Amino acid sequence: METDNLVVKHHELKVSVDKEPGGDLLAFLEGTVLGTPGGIRYKHTQTAEKLRNLGKPFFLILRKSEKILGSVGLCSRETNYSDRKFTSWYVRYFAIKAPLKSLKPRKEKLFENSGRGMSLLRKTASPYLERPGELLTGLAEGTEKSLVYAYIEQANFQSVQFANQNGFETVRNFTTFMFSRFLPKRNSHVVRLSKNEEEEVRKKLGHFYKDHTLYMEDNLFYRNDYLVYKTDGKIVAGLQANPDMWIVKDMPGISGKLLVNFLPFIPLFNRIFNARKLKFIAADYIFWEEGYEHILNDLLEGACKMNKTHLLITWSDTGSKVLKTLDSAVDAGMIGRGIKRVEVDVKVKFNGWEQEEKELFYKNPTFISAFDAT
Repeated sequence: METDNLVVKHHELKVSVDKEPGGDLLAFLEGTVLGTPGGIRYKHTQTAEKLRNLGKPFFLILRKSEKILGSVGLCSRETNYSDRKFTSWYVRYFAIKAPLKSLKPRKEKLFENSGRGMSLLRKTASPYLERPGELLTGLAEGTEKSLVYAYIEQANFQSVQFANQNGFETVRNFTTFMFSRFLPKRNSHVVRLSKNEEEEVRKKLGHFYKDHTLYMEDNLFYRNDYLVYKTDGKIVAGLQANPDMWIVKDMPGISGKLLVNFLPFIPLFNRIFNARKLKFIAADYIFWEEGYEHILNDLLEGACKMNKTHLLITWSDTGSKVLKTLDSAVDAGMIGRGIKRVEVDVKVKFNGWEQEEKELFYKNPTFISAFDAT
């Protein structure tokens, strides 16, 4: 791993900008437990693969004696709304090692009171969030108009405070839709998309999400795992099926404790939800033609069968047609009906934007990337 730029040093603490995620960052992120005490707490298992497919990432890394204590990743990408394009940066892998973390105080207080390391990382990150293009890619000063966005759980006090202290605004929120089947069935209408059909689906998706902000195609057709539903040779629906696995450490409530501590030992039931190896499909880029909502059950079940799993999860804006249709047209199954949903905020920092321009992001649903959410 190469440290590209030492930004600041304070006694034994230092923050650098790294362009290539090295082995020490991978080990740090793989050991990070996500979520908040009292809520869902889990670990990702596909971190290495995700790091290789982030596009153009930059990492602000806090170290003490060459040991990583915290990180903030910024990923450059182009996002769309209808026919308008925006220079955007997605905040990923904001993680702090346990000794720097603090429980939510009885009273709200600034990060300066949360420890030297956290304060140093926040202060160092601030100008990069204000001028990411200028400081990270050398864009000429004064020419940048950009937005920086992040997905943040409402109960994650550390991340909420970090965003608030850096001028992020909550524009929308989203939640999960979970679909499960004990014995998913293969459907002959559900097939893998061929290369020569990709442009057709790309156009269909652009039309389907034309009213969504932050739409992007960075991970569309990832690993050639896009599945479509065909009827009479016509593509009428589809989704990107990304196999994933989490290790779930804790879930809230009595039902959550049962799922984590007992269900893994119950045959058949643990096929659907095994907290120690929670295998699922992270469904991305879902679309359907108007009038074909009734085939969504078959599409989701077919995706599970083709990937030899019993659970599918996708993420959608709470006010979007995607979530409303899935809730009304799809039988979510035992897990989908039984787990309480948690809302996550979409927070955006607008750099160089007028107030009236921001309204676009408040009024319209946000496209939520399953690749970014896992």
